[in-house]
Amino acid sequence: MQPPLAPDRSGPSSGAKSSTEKEVLWTPPAPGWRSGAYVAGRAFGLGMRLVPHRHRFSLAARLAGSLAVPMRATRLFTGLRVMRLNSAQDLSLHLLLRCMTASGTAFDVPLRLEGAEVLEAALSSGRGTVIVAPHALLSRLLLRHLHDRGYRPTVIGGMKGIPLAGTRAVMPTVDPTSSVLLVARTRLREGGIVCTMVDRIGSKGKNTVTFASPVGEVPFSGSIFRLAVRCNAQVVFTVARAEPAGVRQWIAAPRPSSAGSPEAVAADFVAFLREHTAHLG
Repeated sequence: MQPPLAPDRSGPSSGAKSSTEKEVLWTPPAPGWRSGAYVAGRAFGLGMRLVPHRHRFSLAARLAGSLAVPMRATRLFTGLRVMRLNSAQDLSLHLLLRCMTASGTAFDVPLRLEGAEVLEAALSSGRGTVIVAPHALLSRLLLRHLHDRGYRPTVIGGMKGIPLAGTRAVMPTVDPTSSVLLVARTRLREGGIVCTMVDRIGSKGKNTVTFASPVGEVPFSGSIFRLAVRCNAQVVFTVARAEPAGVRQWIAAPRPSSAGSPEAVAADFVAFLREHTAHLG
């Protein structure tokens, strides 16, 4: 069952939560069979409880570097690999963190935020904020950062909730149906936060444009940029990648001269993505 949509927050929540604001907890579904991969993942996740809490994330990051080569030989994340926006190390770390989270092993997520002041300016502006990312899986760790600070963004995504790394909480999602922009518009006009991954995997709609990048052609939807301009919302770009010591997450905003032009904002996002995917080319 899909968890209920939690209310948006334009700032950190305070005080007791109402019944509609209660945090949704995630209970991993029990699979009907026990594959070797499942058993290994669960054993790793539970075994990490033996590691001091403050070292769990950094140890997983170091292990991900060692697993990068074996990851290339697997068939995991085949759809995402077509887009080439995730390195083998990125995918390995995402998998390890997912195993730990599914096993109920708690850990902190000490992101290296590059451009944190851009995010702070957007969140404190009093206007709605759109946070845009590509399908680089580690970019989702920003949701944990927002959660830890008390923000409750509206997340557009086909998954039935996104488990927040290192917690039992689930970030509710809104299905990308024909009415999703109406939901997003309401949240933005209320001063809330909307998060979305705009690149498309294996599908092209009428609002899809394609641009060349170091990893090949990347299709994405420009609808959210038009909505942000109409709602006078702040726009924030983000992408993350694994490093030996953890995860670095870049945050940027469109150029001031792009304000009021969805096309210019989209072009700035393309430039941002090209800059931070050059190492994958």
